[in-house]
Amino acid sequence: MYANHFKIWLKTWRMLICCATLSIALLFGFAKFIDTVHSLSQDETATALGIVVLTGESSRIKTGIELLERKKGQKLLISGVNQNSLPNHLTILKEQKTVLFSCCISLGYTATNTVGNAHEIEEWAKKHSYAKLLVVTSGYHMPRALVELRRVMPNTQFIPYPAKTRLVHDVWNNPEMLKRFVVEYFKFIVAYIRAKIEVILL
Repeated sequence: MYANHFKIWLKTWRMLICCATLSIALLFGFAKFIDTVHSLSQDETATALGIVVLTGESSRIKTGIELLERKKGQKLLISGVNQNSLPNHLTILKEQKTVLFSCCISLGYTATNTVGNAHEIEEWAKKHSYAKLLVVTSGYHMPRALVELRRVMPNTQFIPYPAKTRLVHDVWNNPEMLKRFVVEYFKFIVAYIRAKIEVILL
């Protein structure tokens, strides 16, 4: 009887220790994730033949177009555009930058998530024979975007160029941004594990 109680007690403590260890690891990982995002910067010396934007906040598209105008790349792909209707900010930019859109900007309509963005970008880069790309997305989205891009394009060089997003700093005191970071952190973990498993299986 006492032996059974001891086994149950031991099993319970083992579970508690495992849960505590996992929680601590996730918390430290999250803190590192935030630090990584905050350490990202816009490298003004960076150039590439191609610039890619993963849609989301309007600042991403504006940043990509500004890079193109500054001759930081020859062509720009805006990946993940809504198939049914263009966002208002993109419609306005198309009207303002007619010449630029007609010659140097492509809109990708097939991607509906980050995995789709990676495949859409891969197809566009292959079409233009680009082996080096400037990647524009929000800072908190950049780690996962790079994981997915490197997963499908392991021989391509990616230069992160984070678009400025409001409320990114002081995450711990901002519930809205904290929630966004937490969701993105767990999505990043899933993407990272999937990429590692694929490497092992291959």
